[in-house]
Amino acid sequence: MTVKSEPNPVESPPLAPAQIHSKVGAAAIAGSFSVLVIYGLSLAGVDVPPEPAVAIGTLLSFIAGYIAKS
Repeated sequence: MTVKSEPNPVESPPLAPAQIHSKVGAAAIAGSFSVLVIYGLSLAGVDVPPEPAVAIGTLLSFIAGYIAKS
């Protein structure tokens, strides 16, 4: 009987950028974009409470992940 051993995460090479799933990348970019939007609003004098700011980031990340092709 042959037992397959799981790769050791310490010895495994890191993922190359081409191996990152497009939906994950889109959600990460949308999250970063939402932070910049909230920061821009704060510079413009608009006070955005933390809860709506997190909701905006979550919503944009979901939309980007949903729209991105697999």
